[in-house]
Amino acid sequence: MPSASTLRDPATDPSMWAISYKQLEDFAKELKKKWGGAYSLLTMRDIVAMEIRPHCAKHRCSYALSKNPQGRRVAAFVTHCWDELFEQFLLAIQSMTGHMKNKPDMFICSFSLLQGDAATVAAQVDVSIDASPFVSALKQADLFMAVRNSVVDIYSRGWCIVEIITAMQLGLVGGHRTLIGGPDTFASSSGSCFDFRCYDKRDRIKLLRYILDRSEDDIDKVDSMISEFRSFGDDSRRMAAEAAAAEAAAAAVRQRWRPFLVDVRSRCCGRWRSCRGHYLGHAKKEEQDGRVRLCAVGL
Repeated sequence: MPSASTLRDPATDPSMWAISYKQLEDFAKELKKKWGGAYSLLTMRDIVAMEIRPHCAKHRCSYALSKNPQGRRVAAFVTHCWDELFEQFLLAIQSMTGHMKNKPDMFICSFSLLQGDAATVAAQVDVSIDASPFVSALKQADLFMAVRNSVVDIYSRGWCIVEIITAMQLGLVGGHRTLIGGPDTFASSSGSCFDFRCYDKRDRIKLLRYILDRSEDDIDKVDSMISEFRSFGDDSRRMAAEAAAAEAAAAAVRQRWRPFLVDVRSRCCGRWRSCRGHYLGHAKKEEQDGRVRLCAVGL
């Protein structure tokens, strides 16, 4: 008897619109090869416009279905924002899944939906929220992956709000079923789920109605959870900032004394380390004396 997955039509079932981790990495490698130094400047929005839309037009289907004609079951739902830097997005995915032997197949809207003109996109999302491809994919997912970025707060975007509300309803938020990655740049933000922005006016009305359909207690829980998602890893951020500041200070010292150290190294006949240590130990005194002298060791 055929399994449930074989009965699904991948062309119309969003729960089969995943791409594999390897397919995402292969896409990134080709992108980096093509764009070179500009790769690190590309946002997800740039990539959709310049790479994914032409690919969809050529294959007449989404990127995910072009790579997986028989469909690929969604194991993880990735919530993110297109204004993010693609490189930062990829690094967050790699970080979140680095401990996993078997990487999850992911629903990533930029790859999973058929990208095209406004009418093409509207044909897929101009439905009730419960019938949207995002909710269908979330219902199938085992993991909820939130990818933050340093450019914009993902919870200032309407669909990200809907996705976390739905994920909470489905029991995907909390414990081992939730993964949060990317920088916590907006950890101190206090915006409510009502404060979202949306590019399409009709979408904004639809999303706002969906949020308003929650009780006041539910709204408070959503705002509280969003706050936790924004600030997750805040201690790590502080520690990383302190480490970066320490490294910057050390780099400044190295740069300041580099000419002298190079000179010492060229004259020390293999005794570079002792000369360097000797000099740095007297650097402050020598600077005060207004002298620059070579260590006598090895000269």
